[in-house]
Amino acid sequence: MVERPPLKPRRRAGPSPLTPRLLGLALTALAWLHILGYWTLPGLDALDRALVDAHIRLAAPVEPDPRIVIVDIDEASLAAVGRWPWSRAQLAALVQELFERQRVSALGFDMVFAEPQAQDDAVFAEALKRGRSVLGYYFTSDRRAHRSGQLPEPVLDAARLAASGLSLLPWDGFGANQPELAQAASAAGFFNAIADPDGRVRRLPVLAEHKGQAYESLALAVFRQTLGQPAVRVGGETDGQTAPNHFLLLEPLGSPGHRARRIPLQRDGTAYVPFRIAAAPESRPFASVSAAALLASRVPAAQLSGKIALVGSTAPGLMDMRATPVGPVVPGVEIHAHMLSAFLDGRALTRPDWASGLEWLLVSTVGLLLTLLLPGQSLLGSVLLTTGVLGGLAALDLALFFQGHWLSPVASAATLALALFLAMVGHGYFRERVALQRLTRLFGTYVPKERVAEMARDDMVAETREMTVLFCDLRGFTSLAETLPPEAVQALLNRVFDRLTAAIQRHQGTVDKYIGDAVMAFWGAPLDDPHHAAHAVAAARDMVDEIRQLNAERAAHAEPPIAIGIGINTGPMCVGDMGSPFRRSYTVIGDAVNIAARLEALTRSYGVDIIASESTRNQTPDIEWLFLGPAQLKGRQASVKLYCPAPAPDSAHANRRTPAAAADSA
Repeated sequence: MVERPPLKPRRRAGPSPLTPRLLGLALTALAWLHILGYWTLPGLDALDRALVDAHIRLAAPVEPDPRIVIVDIDEASLAAVGRWPWSRAQLAALVQELFERQRVSALGFDMVFAEPQAQDDAVFAEALKRGRSVLGYYFTSDRRAHRSGQLPEPVLDAARLAASGLSLLPWDGFGANQPELAQAASAAGFFNAIADPDGRVRRLPVLAEHKGQAYESLALAVFRQTLGQPAVRVGGETDGQTAPNHFLLLEPLGSPGHRARRIPLQRDGTAYVPFRIAAAPESRPFASVSAAALLASRVPAAQLSGKIALVGSTAPGLMDMRATPVGPVVPGVEIHAHMLSAFLDGRALTRPDWASGLEWLLVSTVGLLLTLLLPGQSLLGSVLLTTGVLGGLAALDLALFFQGHWLSPVASAATLALALFLAMVGHGYFRERVALQRLTRLFGTYVPKERVAEMARDDMVAETREMTVLFCDLRGFTSLAETLPPEAVQALLNRVFDRLTAAIQRHQGTVDKYIGDAVMAFWGAPLDDPHHAAHAVAAARDMVDEIRQLNAERAAHAEPPIAIGIGINTGPMCVGDMGSPFRRSYTVIGDAVNIAARLEALTRSYGVDIIASESTRNQTPDIEWLFLGPAQLKGRQASVKLYCPAPAPDSAHANRRTPAAAADSA
């Protein structure tokens, strides 16, 4: 037999990144569908609203606005004057007090006067004419709803609205004021609020559409009164193009000293409310005065001089309480005051038209980046990478916010980043569990089970490495088996293999296979073992001792002894998972393996239990060896030097040696 070089390793590919990357692309595609509106990701809208709330609170001034006062029809007022609705005469007295004695600059009503009171309407109308007064009204979306009262003049007719590029919220019905009152007031504005699915009011319509025309909100109508009723123009309508970011432009007519005011809008004509926050829990962002105190003239004259007064109610029975980002219970009139205050300051929060394009870009970038980079990362690497992406999104979000109070759409990209992180980590965990189960099935009978988890951390690929292999054969077992029934043969083999296997595993060996009455084991794989040769020799000695103990037990029952022969060789060999799809095993092959098998066969001729090659002897300088001489092995041209480990000085059982072996020790 011609000597063959060690086989080249058959490399087994590691886990393919294709599956996690396909998973990443699928999640990214779902995010795209969410942006396009074809699918709604549960919780994503809630996260976006939470981010909007955080920005609203971050931008909110903490000092109260001294320019606005709320005239509160509170519980004390209802107790003093009577239940709502009050007579128009009482309201006329309230208006007269505000205009004449308190000298407010403008007056708005967060209420509608839809029902006639023939005896008092004229008095109330005359009072409204004494100053800049704005009545409230409401729109309804019910097509069957009645249309009562008189609407004010629209701020944009059908042609100008069509040219504006806005797509306002349409309303079908309305509840407006009695014509006599509507004509007496300086203006009127709707007080509709929009609650998000979580019940919070974050936006107010600034413009609303009815029959193709645009009408102004209560806050805008009062604001325009303070500016002298400037004309309303939508940004971008003059050239027939839709502006990149829609806005209202209030241009004072005939007032050169007043600059034009710009109010950013969403495309649907709504605007985020830039709330104020009270400096202390017991304080409010706007001053408030009881309507009853005004009617009783208990408020000093001119105390409200120059202020804008908004009449509304905080009484729970009038059901005008709303949840907002700055409080769970906020009077409706106060929300309009927040919007009016922002108009006066020029403050605005807006999500610009290009936000949808930015959202698409962020989702695509985050999705593709993490899909490419996360597979194959360690848990720490995945955490750091995902944290870096989330940090980048947060930095971009804050930069846009502080640059122009823009609300950026980072929620979808951030959610996608977290989803990809969890998916990749979960996939990796599942893959490791499957690999561990496979290794347990493959190696559970070869190596100690506590080492399987350690093996799972290493790549199990075929390779050529230096290892030590051991063959152990039961001498004369065939003849012994012929004298025993099959059940006794099976029981005896199990007893022998149990002891031999325990000795191998005690010294970190891997049991390759049982071949009839022989055992094959190796050291140095699947885990690296720099002392594989020494461990193999120690295991061989333990195996001999185990058989001696077994023979002592058999002698007590007058049973014949059992003898073993062990061959050990160290050298390069190919190790890996080999076989066919029908049956595979983790084994070693190569010329070094064949030498160990030949050495085991020589133990009977040399009268020793263990024979090792020169390469094993050279790897174990701490072990004393006896030189047995050279031998010509079948299939090899060069002779091989044979050694056996010397017995310990105090050992009662020494390896049997030939006279030649005793004469030459190394």
